[in-house]
Amino acid sequence: MAVLRTLFKIREDLLTLLDSTDPETGEYLAGYDEIHALQMEREEKRKSVAIYIKSLKVFLDALKKARDDINKRIKQTEKRIDYLSEMLKADLDGEKINEPEVVVRYHTTRNIVQIAEGVKLPDEFMRIKVTEEPNKTALKEAILEGEIIEGVQLIDKVSLVIK
Repeated sequence: MAVLRTLFKIREDLLTLLDSTDPETGEYLAGYDEIHALQMEREEKRKSVAIYIKSLKVFLDALKKARDDINKRIKQTEKRIDYLSEMLKADLDGEKINEPEVVVRYHTTRNIVQIAEGVKLPDEFMRIKVTEEPNKTALKEAILEGEIIEGVQLIDKVSLVIK
């Protein structure tokens, strides 16, 4: 059974072969076929990894779509439950149902704060939520204009594109 080697191991083996030369003649100690075979194995591994990444991206997209579809169905079902509950409550008009399959009763929650839409409340009744995050656009503009900001630099990021 052949030992499966990682891309890194293949690269390491290839570099070892390419670095091992006859000190007098400069010729490779390994044969061309051995070096070529490693190069081909490495190329096939690279291609396989790229294809696997591509398939994972497709799978991820499918998962996200399924999640979005499920979230949509959850919201629809919640709305349907709310609508039917209100309809049943109005129809029962205080009556209870006590059957083996279902029990319907009432529970009163007291002192719920209800705020009319659009009302302006005094500041003492307002909670302020503040979030801080770096303004990367402003930082980029400042650096491009020559400003030096400690701990901040512009870099080029290389992204792998697999299609």
